[in-house]
Amino acid sequence: MKPMQTTELKATQSTPYVLLRDDGEFYLRGRSYMEDAETFYRPILHWLDTFLQCTPPKVALTLEIEHFNSRSVRQLLRLLSLLDDYAHQHPAACTVVWEWVRGNEDQLTDGQMFQEMLPGLRIQMRERENPSEEGQSMNSINGSAGRFEEEG
Repeated sequence: MKPMQTTELKATQSTPYVLLRDDGEFYLRGRSYMEDAETFYRPILHWLDTFLQCTPPKVALTLEIEHFNSRSVRQLLRLLSLLDDYAHQHPAACTVVWEWVRGNEDQLTDGQMFQEMLPGLRIQMRERENPSEEGQSMNSINGSAGRFEEEG
């Protein structure tokens, strides 16, 4: 199986910033309330599923989602379920962090909701002082980023 290429998607008003690095570090930050969440998340889920089939030594997902709709919840659950399955097989290799901004208790509650939905997946809650700028810290670690392409 060929190695995965680091892939980045810039945030929009309704979609999160996404960085899927070929070293196993993944980031989703921002808002996720698009009408067709399944179409948006399909290539992300495909990339992650393919990556996990290569049995990487480490997988680390950081989520800082400030607002999402029910369509996005379903897709985020699918993403977290992939990691849950991987964590059961490789418990020491999988880390999931839910970042929330100090003072935004709703954001913390959202992370706890995902933890309750997937009790076997350990989700670390990490408080931040300020919200991330879209891709602010990601651009410096990104390296060469690819683009998702629609499958034919």
